[in-house]
Amino acid sequence: MKDTLINIGEAFPFCLTIVDTSPDRDRPCIYANSKFFANTGYTPDFAIGRNLSFLQGKLTSKDSIEFMKNCFFHRKACIQDIINYKADGTPFLNRLLLLPIRSSRESLYLGFQNDITEEKGLHYSNKSLEKISDGEIKHYINNPLTIILNGLSDRFEEINCAEKKKEFQSKLEDAFARILNYSLDIEHLSEFEKFDYYKKK
Repeated sequence: MKDTLINIGEAFPFCLTIVDTSPDRDRPCIYANSKFFANTGYTPDFAIGRNLSFLQGKLTSKDSIEFMKNCFFHRKACIQDIINYKADGTPFLNRLLLLPIRSSRESLYLGFQNDITEEKGLHYSNKSLEKISDGEIKHYINNPLTIILNGLSDRFEEINCAEKKKEFQSKLEDAFARILNYSLDIEHLSEFEKFDYYKKK
């Protein structure tokens, strides 16, 4: 599973990180795609092998950190808006979706990250994201992720018919879009609208 995820990581149109959450390790980042490095300014030599807590800083909410630690401990999926820092010290609001991946030999977490500072503002706070359950997130994410994993396997390269390949490419793009849209537009899903703190004001 790990090798498959790493092999397809560059195809993701948003930041992707993979963290090893084995009990005997300190959640090191074992992979990040080029989108992550372009967005944060960090280099692979600096980031790979480290706990991604280096992204945190003075403005990072302690409550958000504790919430994510609890999700790691219980192996739950979660979504959070957290202030992170780029390599040059610039803070940004990171919409972070964490998804546990388990196989017989590996214990991993995928991190889908999007800089939403321009859209929401640095200090946007929607605590209702913590109300979104592990099951809800997996319900929305696992199916498109499976399409991506299958679609970017060697079988895709073996499709010789241009029309079929185009159709399959369209399915992949749709799967990526579903993950991205869910991450960015969660407040606008009807069942969560009432929880948006900013809409109440």
